[in-house]
Amino acid sequence: MNFRKFASIFYFLAIVFYSEISYAEKTNNSVYEDPFDIASGGAALTRATQSGILFQNPAQLPYGGKFLRWLGLRTTLILGKESVDLAQSMVKSGSSSTESNPSAFIDRVLNNPIHAGSATAISFLTNNGGIGLFYRVEPDIVAERYTKTGLPGIALTSEAYAGGLASLAFRTPFRWLSLGVTGKYLLVSEKYLTVDLSDMSSIDNLAKNNGQEESLAALKTGIGFDAGMLLFFQGPWVDIRIAAKVDDFGDTKFSGGGTPESFKQTLHGGAALTFHNDNDAIHLEVNERDILQAYGEPTFKRTYLGAKILLRGYLGLGAGLYQGFPSYGAEIDLIIMRLTATYYRRELSNGPGLNSRGIYQLSLTSGFDF
Repeated sequence: MNFRKFASIFYFLAIVFYSEISYAEKTNNSVYEDPFDIASGGAALTRATQSGILFQNPAQLPYGGKFLRWLGLRTTLILGKESVDLAQSMVKSGSSSTESNPSAFIDRVLNNPIHAGSATAISFLTNNGGIGLFYRVEPDIVAERYTKTGLPGIALTSEAYAGGLASLAFRTPFRWLSLGVTGKYLLVSEKYLTVDLSDMSSIDNLAKNNGQEESLAALKTGIGFDAGMLLFFQGPWVDIRIAAKVDDFGDTKFSGGGTPESFKQTLHGGAALTFHNDNDAIHLEVNERDILQAYGEPTFKRTYLGAKILLRGYLGLGAGLYQGFPSYGAEIDLIIMRLTATYYRRELSNGPGLNSRGIYQLSLTSGFDF
């Protein structure tokens, strides 16, 4: 394959990058996860961050202290580690190296998945309820040795989710027990597209049809419900929390063509210890998601372990195990904004390390923490 032909293929891929999307189908994960919660191993059923409460467990809302809790916007840039490493190597080698040895350039690109995306969540939270809007898009491009035709090709996959949520929550007569429910309207797209590198005619035909079928405008829609509970035993120095959550009660079914047809009902459980004084806290949590294995995933993909260290309300440090891989990050509160940096690894297959992606998230938050 000559360099010009290769370049034309990637020009085409750039055209369909955001119109033919999907990557890893949603299973036990939430459609949106807060970056600091991800840094803390994705374990957030008993203590989530801001907008993440609506997605992780609405029963957390009554334990916010003040009636008005949060009004704000979080915007996140998502970059694949392999994509960043490839860009850095290309910058170091320079354009002259690419022109003099195009084969080496092609090999580097084909051996590194290209992953990027963005996410935004805006929410208003009180002690007894909350509303939020969100979207998340994560395309992924990877070379495959064998496509469905048996020839080398490139797979374009990604996830696209958007929608709105409304939650209600209250403490029961037992002050240590709270219950919460969430209603959600979702727009979802999960697609998979392969391009045979040896068949330019199929690339041309696909490019001509681009935007006419299965574009982002063809998102599937559905209405679903979640329900959660939280046991919160608060002490002067140590708190104990136990949570349970049902996602997509009775299955969330989608209308429209394409995939997915539904999100299956899943049951999650979590437990946590929090060591604290008046200003600082260390929060340790473990979550087991999809306990009844509706999606049939192995244990390592359903287990999330994490720790949050909160210092003076201005600095947060998070670390954990997200699907068996280390995750870590930090969040700093600059009064008028919050900055968050996260790294984690996500497994796309059912075997540890078989088809994983290292992912960086950089997030900017602005709003009012009442």
